[in-house]
Amino acid sequence: MLSASDISQRANEFLATLPGPVRADVEGKIQELRWHESAGCLSPDMYLGKRVLDWEAGLGGFSGAFYCLGAGEVVAIDSWVEPGSVAYEIRNAPGISFSRMSIQDFIRDPANGPASFDLLFSNTVTEHISDLPGAFTALHSVLKPGGHYLNIHDNYYSPCGSHDHGFWFYGDAGAVTHQGVECWSQPEKCTASAQHRARLLTNMPWTWNDRLERLRDPNACRTCPYYMRSQPWGHLTSVDDFSRVFDDPSFMTLRPGSSLNKLTTFQVRQICQEAGFRLVRFHRNRCTNQPAGPVLELGISELELTTTTTVWLLAR
Repeated sequence: MLSASDISQRANEFLATLPGPVRADVEGKIQELRWHESAGCLSPDMYLGKRVLDWEAGLGGFSGAFYCLGAGEVVAIDSWVEPGSVAYEIRNAPGISFSRMSIQDFIRDPANGPASFDLLFSNTVTEHISDLPGAFTALHSVLKPGGHYLNIHDNYYSPCGSHDHGFWFYGDAGAVTHQGVECWSQPEKCTASAQHRARLLTNMPWTWNDRLERLRDPNACRTCPYYMRSQPWGHLTSVDDFSRVFDDPSFMTLRPGSSLNKLTTFQVRQICQEAGFRLVRFHRNRCTNQPAGPVLELGISELELTTTTTVWLLAR
């Protein structure tokens, strides 16, 4: 195992090779892992000199972070991202390998033997997996006895859990904040939100499209998709009109093109247990938004409605 000074030197040399935005991302990811350590959900003995699987690694920010913190080897896999999209300096670091494949394909490769990883890691991934039981079973098979799995799960039942981030996103002081314009309360009506809608059409076409644009009616704001999407927990309270208001396939549930499985935090825990994992530590990150009225009438607990992400430390 490398000494503390060796790890520090390796990290400094590696970070110095990264382009500015990539370096900032990796340094931010290091701070996130340090936060998980402070919350008791991660400890250096889980990764120092150990073999780490970064599942659905994206552009490899956390892979680089684990490498900087002293992991012996980081194996990064992702179902969607082409390795060529990952910074050359990350995918070619001597302790990091990167492949495009699912966890099911990964375990089918004879080169990836069972019980071969000390630590599994996934960040805001499990809410997007349609076959989560199958994925957890595959992950459990590659984890060494006594190894750990750190999973950060993004909760669908929070104010921005639908990933409709053109309308709702994390703000300051623990609040999830509205990103649009309250045109329904202004004399200009639709004109007041025209620039915001135009940005969504260009930058987030899955969030706002020409069909939704045509449904606008300044004389009937309460049934306008823009209004309904702009309400706290709008993806929950519009359930009876969901297919009209959230019409992109990515918002649907377990259908072709859908991107969210919409599991509750209890369901995630149940699936973890059924796959063979043992819960070691669980932490809820909560927003300061207060649900009221129609939201509470849905029968979902206030605890679930205000949980933004959950951190699960699991063991085999």
